[in-house]
Amino acid sequence: MLCAQRTRSASLVSDFLAALKESGADVARTALTTWLRAAEFTEPFERGRKYDYDEAQLRDALPELRARAARPDKTMLSDIAGLLGDVGVVFMVVAPPKNFPLLGMTRWIDKRVPVIQQTGRWGKDGFVIWTLFHELGHVLNDPRGEMHLEYKTEKKRTSAAERGANQFAFETLFREEGMEPFQGLTRDGDIVRAARQVGISPGVAVHQMHRKRLLHYRFGNNLCVDLKGTFGE
Repeated sequence: MLCAQRTRSASLVSDFLAALKESGADVARTALTTWLRAAEFTEPFERGRKYDYDEAQLRDALPELRARAARPDKTMLSDIAGLLGDVGVVFMVVAPPKNFPLLGMTRWIDKRVPVIQQTGRWGKDGFVIWTLFHELGHVLNDPRGEMHLEYKTEKKRTSAAERGANQFAFETLFREEGMEPFQGLTRDGDIVRAARQVGISPGVAVHQMHRKRLLHYRFGNNLCVDLKGTFGE
């Protein structure tokens, strides 16, 4: 048992160092290793060891995950964690060290069970939901077992895998219409109506409108839902 734990720890360090090198990040290795290993002593991670991840089931669950994410409230993240657990994906929060530059990461348990590990430093629903579907893009489309680090700044998200995860999130959330339904909109009521027709939360629409310079940052902020403190497992 002890030998197996040491083997897993050595593999964890090796995988994380590879992810760190690929990202070109300026992250203290000790802080990141501590944060990763702290997760392994939590209840969600322990439950995850017994999960049987099924990629087809996760893909089938995407419409339900998308529909739940369209109604952000205080139980949304817990509900999404339950839906993901049903198809063998761990969604968990581990408090980070001080000045930690990551929002979270995608990792795997023994290259069998995907884990979306977050710091819990969430803000508005648009950002949270976008990040979740970005992580699911890594789980579904990247080689099994790969780690992907998610930074606070967009400047670190430039690799092919990151671009691919962004594309997956965009296509899953906005579908064929893309940003077309939101072109030229500035009024809250118009954005809400367009978001409902597309099937996403207004906060997700505003998040992408801001990113794509379709909406000035002074507009749309009242449509975003603050999710801070709504999920603590």
